[in-house]
Amino acid sequence: MNYVPGGSAQYGLALTKFDEDGTKHRFRYGFIGSSDNHQAAAGSGYKEIFATSVDGSGPTSEFKDKVLHMERVYLGDEYESPIWKAYSADDIPVAFDINELRLGFNVIEWARQRGFYTTGGMAAVHSEGRSKEQIWEALKRHETYATSGPRILLWFNLVNDGSSKDVTKPMGSTVTLKHDPTFEVKAMGSFKQKPGCPEDAYRALGEERVHQLCYDECYYPSDERNKITRIEVVRVLPQVYEDQPVDERIQDAWKTHYCDTTQTGCSYTFTDNEYSDLKTDVSYYVRAIEEPSLQINVKGAHCADHDSAEGHAHGGCQKFKLCTQDWKNPRDFDMCASMDEPRAWSSPIYVDYSSY
Repeated sequence: MNYVPGGSAQYGLALTKFDEDGTKHRFRYGFIGSSDNHQAAAGSGYKEIFATSVDGSGPTSEFKDKVLHMERVYLGDEYESPIWKAYSADDIPVAFDINELRLGFNVIEWARQRGFYTTGGMAAVHSEGRSKEQIWEALKRHETYATSGPRILLWFNLVNDGSSKDVTKPMGSTVTLKHDPTFEVKAMGSFKQKPGCPEDAYRALGEERVHQLCYDECYYPSDERNKITRIEVVRVLPQVYEDQPVDERIQDAWKTHYCDTTQTGCSYTFTDNEYSDLKTDVSYYVRAIEEPSLQINVKGAHCADHDSAEGHAHGGCQKFKLCTQDWKNPRDFDMCASMDEPRAWSSPIYVDYSSY
């Protein structure tokens, strides 16, 4: 919701800084997904129903209501929000002491902001183990990828690095090549989820804690995976002279491979047959696209009556709907969810051209 033109990773990959001495500087990103849930947990959602109790798109909690909304105060014998009361009962004046209010994020209309938040992404690493040190080393070498939330598996390797043994180079690598590079991609979809939570979650945490964490909808995988429908390759050619327009330097998608959805996973091998003729540095990354499923907030603000008789009678949208919730109004999942394609993005592989 606060994207600034020129702030995308693709744009950054296409930029080159040219120094007076002839040296060039470029961004060498690794990609990860993330969220802002303040919980130090893996991903912000357990299922695509809502996120965690302090995520901007998740179910409310007393703590979050105080921090993000306001501190609730007494109105007569009721303990509730005076501002919400004033909003929902315009014909009945509500008396309250404005000095008693603690607005929190309501000064910037938090409820409306939440109508544009999706559930969080996820950071994945290919590490040699699960220790903090091993995970950190994988992050430092950019052997990482991002997902839009589901636990999609993704591998992206260069398979002909030019050495005598053609050692495989994983995502995040930087290599120098003269000949055309060949890559392999492998992906597997996330597990389909069972409803509810496994019994061991309740035994370990207790019913109250499980409900607080995820409203009794845990990560609860079945033995069946979602299908990967296609793999997209993005090719970015960095600028070769100062102020070169980047429009044609970003090729998205450069190649698309449609997967056999009768198979559990998907694999794709491709070669850039233009590389040795282009004689320029190139970065490549891939996206693995999963079959469509219901996702929170992907349609953002929308008409609530677009297909209704009232909407047609008046020639358009008559009722505006934001996907939001508070302590009085639980999320309307049918209104908030829409079909979309979950995905994973690899870190780029950076191939620098050499004529030697």
